[in-house]
Amino acid sequence: MLTPTYGRDLEICTLLCESVTVTSLRFSKHYLRCRDCRPAAVRAVAGERRIIVPASAYLPGWLRGRCRA
Repeated sequence: MLTPTYGRDLEICTLLCESVTVTSLRFSKHYLRCRDCRPAAVRAVAGERRIIVPASAYLPGWLRGRCRA
């Protein structure tokens, strides 16, 4: 399962991750896609079955968007 994350949704993302953990036993891994400049912000929800993946790992540059300072 792949879930996109966004800059200011960490609280909502945390709730989503808890829900996926409790209800979705069909998926062995839950991947969270984040912008390249934001992986540290979502690392708190990473775990054995949850993996943080920066957008550059699988999206072409024109689909990634730009990180703002």
